[in-house]
Amino acid sequence: MQKQLHVRLDGDTVDFSKVKKYYEEPVLGGDRIGGFWTSSYNEEYGSDWLQKKVYKPYIHVYQGYLYTVKDDVKIFSINDFSDEQHFKSFYKSDYNEVAKDFHGLHLDQEYLNLCANEYNYHTRRSNFFFWFVECTWWFDTDYLILEKIIDGPELSKIVNNEINENS
Repeated sequence: MQKQLHVRLDGDTVDFSKVKKYYEEPVLGGDRIGGFWTSSYNEEYGSDWLQKKVYKPYIHVYQGYLYTVKDDVKIFSINDFSDEQHFKSFYKSDYNEVAKDFHGLHLDQEYLNLCANEYNYHTRRSNFFFWFVECTWWFDTDYLILEKIIDGPELSKIVNNEINENS
């Protein structure tokens, strides 16, 4: 699996002991409770999460955690409609059931684009209709090895494709 990038506000350190393995329903309008979120790392632009979810003028107030993934990790990947059908039928759309068999759940960007463009709430429903960015939801963080912490100014250079200008 590709290296993974986790982004959070600078000063808000990662503490895996506080990561809940099992999912809890969020309060209305809130974020999912449980797990740990990453996006696949790309040296040229950081990650889809950085490009699409973080407001670039404020990237300098964030910090990135770059992880290498252990080889023996088990990830449930949803890359197409048949993968989602398996999630719905075998796991009954229950993230906690997936967490019993896998270390994480990965959503492919192309499938998320398909969900946004082809599906709608009234016809073919997707459990991932409101997910917008390629990501991995980790239930077991023991399979992530911290490679380095990327400070805000360096993240800013990566996001703005300035990483090779000084080379």
